[in-house]
Amino acid sequence: MSEQEGGVAGVGMLVAAFVEERGADKALEGMKEAKKSGDFFFDDAAVIRSDDKGKVHISETGDMSTSKGAGIGAGIGAVISLIGGPATLAASALAGAAVGALAVHKDSGFDQDSLKEIGAALPAGTSAIAATTSKKFVEEVRKASEQGETLSIAKDFAGDIGAHLQARQDVLYTVVLTEEGIGVAKVVSSPTMLAVFGIAASESGVVAGQAVVTGEGAAYEVVAGDEKGTAYEAGVATDEGGAVVDAYIPAEDEDKE
Repeated sequence: MSEQEGGVAGVGMLVAAFVEERGADKALEGMKEAKKSGDFFFDDAAVIRSDDKGKVHISETGDMSTSKGAGIGAGIGAVISLIGGPATLAASALAGAAVGALAVHKDSGFDQDSLKEIGAALPAGTSAIAATTSKKFVEEVRKASEQGETLSIAKDFAGDIGAHLQARQDVLYTVVLTEEGIGVAKVVSSPTMLAVFGIAASESGVVAGQAVVTGEGAAYEVVAGDEKGTAYEAGVATDEGGAVVDAYIPAEDEDKE
């Protein structure tokens, strides 16, 4: 989501939730500083905060009236339609949650009803932030979705955020779309655990992986596939040692199953 000469390489969106009431405000300040230095780009952000009494406060800021990366938003449907099979299901699940849940209405900015859904799910003393590199990005998602469907996704998405915060876990969701494909990720963290899931898909193929790190060790698994076949690898490491397993299935063998 960093700005590049002549525009941006793609468009993206993030949603992050924090167990601290001012966590989202701190994140926004960091994003603004990163934008000034050219390391990060966004044109709209919304902060949702639940104070210590459970009262929800929502503030939104549009940092630019027009985004250099806005034009690519019109290509969302075309790019996603190129991603077939299971990749579409996985990408749609995360992208639909992180983007569709906050799709804008006819007015400019994030959907206020969806922001309120997230706010209602925030435990007292917690916060969340949503940011996008292009309002056009979420506008195109809105055009492809029914309003009832969008609010349903928002409710499920808010519930997922609330569950993590109740468990005292920060959570981050990201979606990045370029002319080459789509990438989505989810990161969950706490003082004792870090978990990551991500998937990237294009016409060439798809790769997905997840990893968990705790005080007892780490474990991961990655799968990648294209027209030639599918590769899989998984590993685990602890103080006592580690192990890795891998496999590769050529496409011709997959067709036999």
